[in-house]
Amino acid sequence: MKINAKILANFINKATASCTITDCLLNFNPEGLCIAVKDMTSTGAIQSKLIRSNFSDYSEMKATLKDTLRLLNALKNISGLVTLSIESNVFKLTSDELDIDLIMPAEQYLECNLSEDGEQKLFSQLAFDEGFEVEASKLILAKRNTQTLGIKSLNAKVQDGIFYIRTGEESFDKFT
Repeated sequence: MKINAKILANFINKATASCTITDCLLNFNPEGLCIAVKDMTSTGAIQSKLIRSNFSDYSEMKATLKDTLRLLNALKNISGLVTLSIESNVFKLTSDELDIDLIMPAEQYLECNLSEDGEQKLFSQLAFDEGFEVEASKLILAKRNTQTLGIKSLNAKVQDGIFYIRTGEESFDKFT
């Protein structure tokens, strides 16, 4: 099966939230490439599909990835078409300039993958309310806190009806 490497890279990047979802199952089913994943904390999930018409010589298969960032970086080194195949427990990407062999872990060892049962269970557990307003000044302050601590991310949560934004890491400096 073949696809333009840039199209596949763009899809993998979006389907894994810029590779914050670290592993996944690439399910090449009759409709196309489907990925259903959750984040490590099980607070968010992504279902995505790259329709079959993006591929040529399409065939159904399943490939497990332990490191989505490694796949994304490999695809960025390929221009033009890439051929995807599986041999034994190896996911193979072949192009005119590069051949890549990625060892596939057993599906049960994937931490972010959602099986169909897992998808239904997770989505039934996710409860959404109507949301709430946050003053922009609070978000600006949180951004300044990340700059002060020299980090690029923060954690947000609602606990006992109070919205908390924490910048920092466990066992290190934190601003809340």
